Amino acid sequence: QLTELWLFFLVDLLYNPSKLGITPEVSSKCGSPALYFNWMWKTTLFCYDNAWTDVISLKWIERVEIHAGDQFDMIREDAKTLYLTTPPNYYHSFPQYVQDVLLPTGFFPDGVVPDSPTPNFVPDKGYGGWCSAVIPAWWLANADGDEERARDIFTILSTRGGEHVTGGFLNKAHDQTTAITPFQRESGLSSTGLSDIDTELHSRLLASFLNTTLHNGTSFPGITEVNHVCIDSFGPLKVDVSKPCPVEYTLEMKEQYCIGVQKSIWGTDYLAKLEDIKRNVDPKNLFDCNYCIKPKASVLTTTAVPIENPTAKPIGSSPTASPIAGPTASPVAGPIASSIDGKGIMALVAVASFLPFFDILLFV
Repeated sequence: QLTELWLFFLVDLLYNPSKLGITPEVSSKCGSPALYFNWMWKTTLFCYDNAWTDVISLKWIERVEIHAGDQFDMIREDAKTLYLTTPPNYYHSFPQYVQDVLLPTGFFPDGVVPDSPTPNFVPDKGYGGWCSAVIPAWWLANADGDEERARDIFTILSTRGGEHVTGGFLNKAHDQTTAITPFQRESGLSSTGLSDIDTELHSRLLASFLNTTLHNGTSFPGITEVNHVCIDSFGPLKVDVSKPCPVEYTLEMKEQYCIGVQKSIWGTDYLAKLEDIKRNVDPKNLFDCNYCIKPKASVLTTTAVPIENPTAKPIGSSPTASPIAGPTASPVAGPIASSIDGKGIMALVAVASFLPFFDILLFV
């Protein structure tokens, strides 16, 4: 009961704040680059401007007090203080927090935020499947009265974690020239590992996330976060995007029947636009990386020129020029996080965001 209570409290805090009686502005003061919704796993939530102490912690107490259940009465008072908070203004920036936490293991220049995790030869998200999923904020926010969706949310968020919290005002905080797709701008969580979910749940999520594409015939929007995408990751079937790419397919079959990794990240329309941009600014693909945008191949047109003797082949004639295609490309997409100046941040137990001043809740 406590796991479910805390999990859906965080979901409401981040994606449906009106249900707690708080404003979107207060909700957006909390976040996390690696959030676990299951309270039994060590996790951190960052809030600033004392949003947790002054407002949100009181809402948690209210929810604990009204939660029904005879067995819950045994832990009700303890549940009110489920988290630990740092003293106000203990950390003045997210980099300061990272440096403090990672300092014992560090080999990095003084004053520089260390990598976490450090570079490795092993992919951090494993191999194959939907290993870096984008979950829409609207899907997380609207589970009231939908038992199946509520069950799916609990199944996913209680058994995995470490996801980037997006949501908030992410869908508005840009200048219309971003490479980040609208689907990712409207996300609530990014880079959720869903490789090991059963096929039925996988299909249910695809059908729900891509409802507009399936029913209105709109283009495929992209459903994968690029930074943690793993080796052998493919999108759903080309003929039916509500069906996942079968894991038993060979690589050749996946390339033929499943949406490729780049289109799975940027979607049909954005991928075409980015390939055009890449062709214009880097046609030879000088800047390249794994799974990056490649320049769209140029198409050469030729005009037939009649000759007097069509059967005679002129001496020294050269073959017809073939289209020139570029090799591979560099990324045009950027991170989905923006920095916000704040003051007097207080810590909270489950969410962390890239913010300058904050309080932090830690599970120990």
